[in-house]
Amino acid sequence: MNITYLKATLADIEIMTDLLFSLYHDEGQSPDLSRDELLEENEQLFTDINQAFFLAFNGDKAVAVSHGSLRREYVNGANDGLKGYLEAIYVLPEYRKNGIAAKLVNTVERWAGRCGCREMASDCLLDNTESYNFHLKIGFEETERNIFFLKAIEPTIYEIHSINETIRLADITDIEQIIQLDNLNRHEQINKAVRHRECYVAEENAEIIGFAIMGYTFFEYGFIELLIVVETRRRQGIGGKMIEYLYRQCMTEKLFTSTNKSNTQMQGLLSKTGFVPCGQIDALDEGDPELFFVRRKI
Repeated sequence: MNITYLKATLADIEIMTDLLFSLYHDEGQSPDLSRDELLEENEQLFTDINQAFFLAFNGDKAVAVSHGSLRREYVNGANDGLKGYLEAIYVLPEYRKNGIAAKLVNTVERWAGRCGCREMASDCLLDNTESYNFHLKIGFEETERNIFFLKAIEPTIYEIHSINETIRLADITDIEQIIQLDNLNRHEQINKAVRHRECYVAEENAEIIGFAIMGYTFFEYGFIELLIVVETRRRQGIGGKMIEYLYRQCMTEKLFTSTNKSNTQMQGLLSKTGFVPCGQIDALDEGDPELFFVRRKI
């Protein structure tokens, strides 16, 4: 059984909703909630940068789902400030007891850590002993008898050279600065990417000096779609640090990217960061061919 774990996109909303409906309806958590109501709710959640959904696939079949959020309000037993919250998790009955649920929780924790959270919270119903024991097994500690859970996680705001230079997950407040870095007028692509994809910024003293978009294709591999470093900060190791960070965050076995054949600077950077050539696509208009590179997860 080859299970892959990916962040859900709007293209996955139907299968994601089906799995969550089984949790809320068939498992009896919210038996009066209709599928249409749940679908509408999920569509709204996808517009919120503080929400994220992850799916587990066996081949091309979705077999499990998890829903995480970022909370700033008080959570029982947690410290003040931003923390991650496990809103929901569901695995199809025939795929349970294979470690899938624990892996999905870990993907939510990694996402929350990338957003700067130091704690992950959760809860379950008082009579749900199966969920209670699952939380304890994967490292949560009971905080109050309601029942809520809490476990420490590592934030992954990545230091570049000093404490003043970091890489972190982008949010909608960064869009204006990011667009100013781009000289190809990809404003719509950047706006959508920050809201719905895995997007990261490198910053120095709260000023954005680099930006990257990472996506997933065909449930098989990660792909660095866009990498920008402000011109005045190039050749200083920032691009390499951003690529290394994306490699660490990638949830698939292979991470791909591409560049123009004439862009020898980018080719050199990819070579230095462990990528190897894996293909070429010739341009239809006799333009610059596109070279593809891959780095496999160790």
